[in-house]
Amino acid sequence: MKKILVIGSLNMDMIARVAKVPIEGETILGSDLIYIPGGKGANQATAIGKLGGDVTMLGVVGYDNYGDSLIETLKNNNVNVDHVSRTEKKSTGLAFIMINSEGNNSIIVMPNANDEVCIKLIDEVNIAEYDIIVAQMEIPVEVIKYAFSRAKKAGLYTILNPAPAQELQEELLRNVDLIIPNETEFEILTGYSSDKEEELHKGIRQLKDSGVREVIITLGEKGVRYYDEANNQTKVASYKVKSVDTTAAGDCFIGALAASLSKNSTMLDSLDFAVKAAAITVGTIGAQVSIPTLQMVNKFKGSKNI
Repeated sequence: MKKILVIGSLNMDMIARVAKVPIEGETILGSDLIYIPGGKGANQATAIGKLGGDVTMLGVVGYDNYGDSLIETLKNNNVNVDHVSRTEKKSTGLAFIMINSEGNNSIIVMPNANDEVCIKLIDEVNIAEYDIIVAQMEIPVEVIKYAFSRAKKAGLYTILNPAPAQELQEELLRNVDLIIPNETEFEILTGYSSDKEEELHKGIRQLKDSGVREVIITLGEKGVRYYDEANNQTKVASYKVKSVDTTAAGDCFIGALAASLSKNSTMLDSLDFAVKAAAITVGTIGAQVSIPTLQMVNKFKGSKNI
């Protein structure tokens, strides 16, 4: 089995149910405020750990109860936390999440300690011990650039989830083997919509010209599209499920994909496995608590959206 290093954020998610997301100047009533471990990095590492992968998390939390809880939760989900550091400069990262009656969410992230992930912490890791590296954009981009540069020199397979979306420099993209944006992130990255075939292909070409080798676009209920190094396209349909909370669906998909690839599964098999895992995730409120185990995914018998 290949070893995976996840570099990214750890947040405590504060989740409130609302009938709808308020517009500017509007006050609404919420309910069921709950605290659940999250952060895109920790979510993806948790998915890998729950789904049988060999995963280590690199990130930073504060010296507070939230930090204690996040580290303990990762340990309980089979994630190695030897490279999760603590800082006295800032408190643990927080995310404020509103979930509407249809299960869709709006999120405000306060990075806090996540901004303390630095190049020095990357230098403390023996990158060559790993085979796959996964990162997102909730930590400083300069750190991701540096980590991916080192990773490529060491021969690792690099996976980037460009979320929250922002324009990315070729200095980073040329070291990305696989990039996984959703529809909104794809448009912000490339300036092209994924809804129109002609624009979609222009956006894919732009990413490839920047040095990215493979692209997966996650499309929610419409499934995913995968473009390999030769630009061959594969479509994988999603599964029919009742959505309660989509917060961790994307993170679960990415973690499940990495876990499957680490076991030498084909990309096509890994895509279907990841779509199944993400489908199970949307049926439960919360991030890491909603991510299924390997046994749950193997038992899943849902039908696909055709």
